[in-house]
Amino acid sequence: MTELQFYQWLATGVLTIVIGILGYLGRGLMEDMKTKLSKDEFASYLQEAKTSRGEIRDSIIKLFEKMENHDKLDAARFESIIKDFNGGINRLSEKLSDNQLQILREMNGKADK
Repeated sequence: MTELQFYQWLATGVLTIVIGILGYLGRGLMEDMKTKLSKDEFASYLQEAKTSRGEIRDSIIKLFEKMENHDKLDAARFESIIKDFNGGINRLSEKLSDNQLQILREMNGKADK
C-alpha cells in the first residue's frame, strides 16, 4: 500500500463519517419539520389569534364603558346623598335654633315674673 492509497482510504473514511453525520442531522431535521405546523395550520393560527385579539379588545372597551357608567352613577348617588345629608343637617340646626330660642324665651318670661 502506497502513501497515495493510504490518503485515499483516509479521505474516503473521513468523507463517509461526514456524510453519515450530515445524513443523521438531515433525517432529524426532516422529522422535526414533519411535526411542525404547515402553512395552512399557521395561517389558521394567525387568523384565530387576530380574532381573539379583537374579542379581547372589544371586551376591554366594554369594561371601560361600564366603569365610566358606574363612575357617573356613583357621582349622581353621592350628590343625592350629600344633598339629603346637608338638607337634614340644615333642618336639624334650624330645629335646634328654634328650640334654643323657645327655651330662652321661656326662661326670659319666667325671669321677668
